[in-house]
Amino acid sequence: MDLYQLKVFYYVKKTGSFTKTAAYLNVTQPLITRLMNTFEKEIGVKLIN
Repeated sequence: MDLYQLKVFYYVKKTGSFTKTAAYLNVTQPLITRLMNTFEKEIGVKLIN
């Protein structure tokens, strides 16, 4: 886990959207999805439905 993953998680929860988070952070939506999947696996908890 790193701070960027936490930042992405924060914005996903704040915006309610992977697409909006990607646009805000100027990255692709698939990157956001991969980061969230990795983050959930690392902590062992499903955070996003």
